[in-house]
Parts: sequence; structure tokens; C-alpha cells
Amino acid sequence: MEDSRFLHQVEQFLLTSNSKWNTSQGILQSLQIDTISPLELDEMLLKAYQKSRDHQFRYSTLPSKKSLDVLWGHIDKVKKREGMDFFKQDQELLLDELDRSAEKCMFLSHSFKDSDKVVDLAKALAKQDLHLWLAETDLLYHQHINSEVKTAIEKLPFFGVFLSENIFDSVWSAKEIEFALNNKKQIIGFFHAETLKKLHPINSKSSIAQELFSKFFDNHQEVIFVNYPSEEHSISFPLGEFMRMDELVALLK
Repeated sequence: MEDSRFLHQVEQFLLTSNSKWNTSQGILQSLQIDTISPLELDEMLLKAYQKSRDHQFRYSTLPSKKSLDVLWGHIDKVKKREGMDFFKQDQELLLDELDRSAEKCMFLSHSFKDSDKVVDLAKALAKQDLHLWLAETDLLYHQHINSEVKTAIEKLPFFGVFLSENIFDSVWSAKEIEFALNNKKQIIGFFHAETLKKLHPINSKSSIAQELFSKFFDNHQEVIFVNYPSEEHSISFPLGEFMRMDELVALLK
């Protein structure tokens, strides 16, 4: 397949598509091409985009809500915008207390602004021989971020979310939660009740995050909430009762 001709074909599809954004899988299916995989197309389009900004397409900095896949759009529809590479550009965090090779029990969605708190939570659970999948420690240099996150959520039995002020402005986390809900994952919300007044009602800078987090709390009956790091239960919590940490450990094991 000649790259230049194929890239022109992709550009024309993105221009004429009824959708503003399309995944590589959708592009290949629409063009009836089965000689390359969606991940290979992602890499091909990214290399072409990085090599020359003359191409009339770009990728979104945010993933697909339904599949977490990379989204591609034509410049005439989505306008030009520089974004972070969807292949990880920094090295994974290596910590003696966290064994990256250990079998994981739960994916933990969070804002990177809360990385220190999340790592502390991971260390606390690791002492109970319970290991979390974290982007900081489990995404390796130059891995395809969307693909690795999607695979981890699909594979692991539990999906955790670190609920903080910061997370409500994270569209990535909002879409991860939506993906987990669609995949019928048991969701565990790690939530410090003392910040409840700041977290509820939801107030996000992003309309997408606002919509998805509102849906998340509308379905809160299906969510297990844990008060972390404190286990104080005297604080009023309108979404139900907190699960104790020892109960959570028993559940995850």
C-alpha cells in the first residue's frame, strides 16, 4: 500500500465523513481495508502528522468516549491544534514499594495532579498484597496510551476512581469511567468525605466531564465508596455508606 495515496484516501474520508471525529478502526472499516490494524494506522497517521503539518488531519488530545481509542479528524472540521503524543514520552515511575510485575487487581483512574496521593494509596494496598494498575508505574515509555489503558480496564475485575477536586476537570478520567460503566465493571470510589462540600454538586470546566461525572453519580447505587485515607464514618455522606478498608481488602482478594 503506497503511503501517500493511502493518506490522501484517509484525508478524503475524514473530510466527507458524517462524523467530526473517527477512530482508526472506523476508518479502516469504512474504507474496507484489512491489511493493517487500527494501532498500525494510528502509528502511520501520527508519523505522517509529525513529519509534515501540511496534512489536513490531526488527532484529538482526548479519547473516544465509547472505546477510548484515538480520534482523528479533518482540519476543516476540527481546526488545527497541537496536542500531546498518544505514545508515552516519559519513563515509568519506579518505586521499591510497588512491584510493577505483580498481578494487578484494579485499574485506578485519577487526575495526575493527585499522583502523590494515589501512589500513597497504592503503597497502602500493596502492603495487603493488592496491586493497582497506575499510569505512572504501569505505562512504559513509548507505549500506546489509549490501547494500554483500554486493555487494562477490560482485563481487570475492578475499576477504581480517586475522587478529588481535581478529577472533575479530567475529561480523560470521565471517559475512563464511562468506558468502565459500559463494560459492567465494579466501580470503587476512593473518596475523602471531608472534601464532600467541594465535590458536590459537580462543577467542571468541561461540559463533557460535567455530563459524564453527573451520569456517574446518577448511578452511584452501583458504586462502592471508600473513605480514604481516614475511615471516619461520622461525616454525613448523601450517597450511602462507606465500605471499611478491611472489607475492601477482603473484596479485592
